[in-house]
Amino acid sequence: MGYKSRSNASNVENEESDDSIRIECDRALNARRQGNYRRALKRLNTLCRRYESSALVHRMQGSIHAELAELNDDSDAREWHLKCAVASGRKAVALSPNSVEYAQFYASALWELADNSEQYNEVILECERGLSIQCPSDPAKDNLDLEKQITIRNTTLQRRIRFERRTLEDLLDDAKKEISYLRNKRRESLKVGISVLKAHFISAKIALAVDVISEAIIFAKEKKTWRFWGCCVCDKKFGHFIKLREHLLNDHIGFSPDKLPCSLPKPVGPYWIDMLSRDIGNGTWKPVDISAAISLMNNQPKQQSSDSVDADRGKDTHQAHKWPLSDDSERTQDLERIHCLFRLLLKHKCLSKSHLKTVLAYTMRELQLIVPSSQLMIHGLNKMPHCIHFLGNTQLRWLAKFLEDMANCCSLKEDPDELSPVDHNMGGIQTITVKERLSLTNDSYLLLDDRVLKGELKSSLYDTALAHDGSTSPPADDDHEEEVVRDNAALLEWLLSGCSVKEGLSTWMQLMEIRKSKGIEYFHMLEEEFKQLEIMCDIKYGHLSYGKALQAIEVMLTEENKKRETDSVFSPQSYMTLLRKRQEELVKRETGAVTFSAGRMVELDAISNILTEAQALRANVESEDDDEWKVDEDLDQEDTCVAMATNIQKDQNSKEVLISDVRIMQIIDSMHQVEHKCGSVSLHDFRIVLVPLLRSFLQAHLEKLFDKALARAQEDEALSKNELGEEKNHEATLENKRQIEEGHKLIAQQKVDQCLGDNGSMTLGPLQVDDEVDEERFQADLRIAVCRSFEAIEAQGDFCMPAQQKEPKRLSLQKDSRANDKIEPYVMGLQNDVGEYNCFLNVIIQSLWHLREFRDEFLSRPTSVHVHVGDPCVICALFNVLTALSTAPSDVQRKAVSPTQLRIALSNLYPDSNFFQESQMNDASEVLAVIFDCLHQSFTIGSAVSHCESEESKCAGSSWDCTNNTCIAHTLFGMDIDQRMECSNCGIQSRQLKYTSFFRNINASSLRVMKTMHSTSSFDELLKLVEMEDQLACDPEAGGCGTLNHIHHILSTPPHVFTIVLGWQTTSESLVDISATLSALATVIDIGVLYQSLGPGKRYCLISVVCYCGLHYYCFAYNHEHDRWIMFNDNRVKVVGLWFDVLTICERGLLQPQILFFEAIK
Repeated sequence: MGYKSRSNASNVENEESDDSIRIECDRALNARRQGNYRRALKRLNTLCRRYESSALVHRMQGSIHAELAELNDDSDAREWHLKCAVASGRKAVALSPNSVEYAQFYASALWELADNSEQYNEVILECERGLSIQCPSDPAKDNLDLEKQITIRNTTLQRRIRFERRTLEDLLDDAKKEISYLRNKRRESLKVGISVLKAHFISAKIALAVDVISEAIIFAKEKKTWRFWGCCVCDKKFGHFIKLREHLLNDHIGFSPDKLPCSLPKPVGPYWIDMLSRDIGNGTWKPVDISAAISLMNNQPKQQSSDSVDADRGKDTHQAHKWPLSDDSERTQDLERIHCLFRLLLKHKCLSKSHLKTVLAYTMRELQLIVPSSQLMIHGLNKMPHCIHFLGNTQLRWLAKFLEDMANCCSLKEDPDELSPVDHNMGGIQTITVKERLSLTNDSYLLLDDRVLKGELKSSLYDTALAHDGSTSPPADDDHEEEVVRDNAALLEWLLSGCSVKEGLSTWMQLMEIRKSKGIEYFHMLEEEFKQLEIMCDIKYGHLSYGKALQAIEVMLTEENKKRETDSVFSPQSYMTLLRKRQEELVKRETGAVTFSAGRMVELDAISNILTEAQALRANVESEDDDEWKVDEDLDQEDTCVAMATNIQKDQNSKEVLISDVRIMQIIDSMHQVEHKCGSVSLHDFRIVLVPLLRSFLQAHLEKLFDKALARAQEDEALSKNELGEEKNHEATLENKRQIEEGHKLIAQQKVDQCLGDNGSMTLGPLQVDDEVDEERFQADLRIAVCRSFEAIEAQGDFCMPAQQKEPKRLSLQKDSRANDKIEPYVMGLQNDVGEYNCFLNVIIQSLWHLREFRDEFLSRPTSVHVHVGDPCVICALFNVLTALSTAPSDVQRKAVSPTQLRIALSNLYPDSNFFQESQMNDASEVLAVIFDCLHQSFTIGSAVSHCESEESKCAGSSWDCTNNTCIAHTLFGMDIDQRMECSNCGIQSRQLKYTSFFRNINASSLRVMKTMHSTSSFDELLKLVEMEDQLACDPEAGGCGTLNHIHHILSTPPHVFTIVLGWQTTSESLVDISATLSALATVIDIGVLYQSLGPGKRYCLISVVCYCGLHYYCFAYNHEHDRWIMFNDNRVKVVGLWFDVLTICERGLLQPQILFFEAIK
């Protein structure tokens, strides 16, 4: 009982102590409200000494210091009060770590004091700590400010906590933006103006340098790179070697595969290269025991074999079946020989699909003589390369002879391990590697590599430094990037290294000339190779024409044979007689013809060759034994010879075609080697000449700064001497001045005493401190003054920033300054009071209002004709909000429009869920979809088709969602899409679907990847490329083959408004990803590129962009009347300017674009 009594007594005592503390704090606050900050601070200082463990007292003390800092115009006094506020806040959060209100105050004080990245990181850490508090205390009990009590008196605990957390989230975002700004400011010091650089060399009368700079900048702006491939014939420049190759072949040589008399042979694919190039040592090129293999085929069930083949698809086909092997040494040697010949042809890139097709066709013909074709198909031997292992000695020798003929026709070397002779030597041309990154900004500045400041590019480290790819894009922001510490010695070493301007220009011109001369040499070699290619293509074309003539002769003989068998009245004639008649007919036509016919001449040659070959065969038959050349009674011996002669001619001609393919492929490979050499000597880098020019400019600029500083120092010294002389001559005047200064000091001290009182404590301000503290403050102020002086010198004339160029004005991130932004009279904002979370709805309302066709159409309709949706009606509420926005510019009060009525109407649509409920955050695209659905239901009587169903489930109907012209949602925003897929392999159409969509959903990550791969492509082209990446298998259930194919989306009619929704991985993407995504966007697109069924020319203009950062939404809308972009942040409205300014704000603010509204251009 005694213990409990003491415990209860202790609790009562603590409660009484808390009450007394609150009473004392209230007195201090009352003194503050009366304007007596001295008394308020004095009482709080006393309370802090008396109640050192009270977090509330330290919090109130910090509040007084924060207000004094805000009221004080003196920078030193303001900084001192802020430091005191930070110290008080630090003590408060240490004593009460679960108070989110104390965390908010401490973070705000840190924010006001922060001036560099390290200090802003402290703000971020405290915000994150405050947001991570699991069970925060009541903010109303942690703050005795009467004004704040009035605002939170009628709120719930959850709302008070939510308000403090929202403030911490805003501070967290602002601190991150400020760090990003400081990082960009550091890059500003590395800028060199292009116009200033040109002016320097114009004044130096170095015209060649000006011309080179202009040429480099024009090329870099167009191609986004400093590297280029120059044409050795016409000096035209290209940003990629492929473009140079096409230019040389098409424009100077006249090469085009379409202009050749025959098609070029197609090389074998990677699969066959892998199968045919494998080493013999793994046992895959061993002969198969044919008898044992046939027995194994016959004994194995068909169903099991089929399942085995299906299971082994996609695996190594050599390991799909384990066939019994043979120990026949002759077959083993023949297989090794065939394998070596395959590798030889592959190494020299002389093996085409036609050669492989011939080998496999011959192999299958021979195997079908001993194994049924059905068994070959069941076991997959009709497509696998190891079917060659089943051949016998005779067949293997034929294959080896065939491949030898193919190799010998091009005199290929027998050693298959020797690679094709690819010469990478550039003919002794000097190679210069540039390590410096050189970026080109949108505001016509050159941005130097920050490694120059770090000392990473000095002479001792230059060779090991990482070389840049030559891109002109500025480096992406890295959230974890450390502050750059300038190494002045390394910077000076880099500036003084390298050659002079004249030497750099001379080296550049000589290098260009030497490489051009070598390029012309390779170009002539390429011309000779092309002539050889044309000759070989003409030869192949002749063989192909000869083959067609043989086919025509074979058809003629076949028809003669059919007439013999079917027509009893027909009087047969021998094949020789028929061919001679045809020969005479062609000779007569050729004799009487005015123009020469190549086709008739080829057919005459074929007939003559067949007749000659047939006569030779007939002579051999008559000279040999009758038993060997016995002919059936119904078959004439003469016809047999003609048929045999025709087949012999066909085989010989087919072989000549294959030999032509080998030679053509050899020539093409040689052309590729010459092209590689030509590309190597044609590659240039503008940085080779720009870096020396920049060094020279910076050296001259540094010398000017040094001369100015020296002259200023001399002037100061002369002025000091003059002042010293005046002091000696006018001592009386100086004494009078001292007395006046002492009087001013006395008056200032009296004013301070009147303001702060008679307390002598040093906590009242920076005027009353002891000597030790005064010395510390003096040293700190001295360091700050030196840093500020250095910054001022840089702002006036940095070694990189020209003196006449002013630094871009810093975007204010202070919360107080936002309310002071100028709001133009033609736009209005929307209310979003504390705890309402209306931002996701406000951005959709602003976007819809700025779509002129929707606004005019919707507001012109009478409110009595629509069907009410919800209670209250969503359509009526939307009408009232848009009407208020339309009439707001003429309103003198200019109060922000409230969306509360629409928010309530939307929340009532889903009473059993948290969807759109008040004080709940939601997704902007979701509320847009619901508004479209409500518009559809309201203006389409008797229809209730939900957009969410049609978009998500895409129900398998065969008609569109809505065909009613009165539906404003489908008329203006709807897209009736016919989806289908036609397989490129089997030709079957599948996955057909008709549906209506209001959005075009695009993955932001896929868009960034496409922008990286196709940097010069437009926004609409990038959207098409992203769509082409999306592939589905040909539907097996519809009889498809399973091959991956593109889905075709056919749009019947273009919408009035085209809406794009970007999907992001997270709500807080990195600056690199946001910048890359923003670079892909454009203000004008042609949806005819995306939907080819519409045709080109369907152009749309960007009207509104909805963005979000963390849990807050912003809207950028284009105002047609003033041709300006406007930023809407709830009730705060700011005129941004041009589209470039929008992108800049999004990058600095880490804003992620989500919804883009495009309006059709009429």
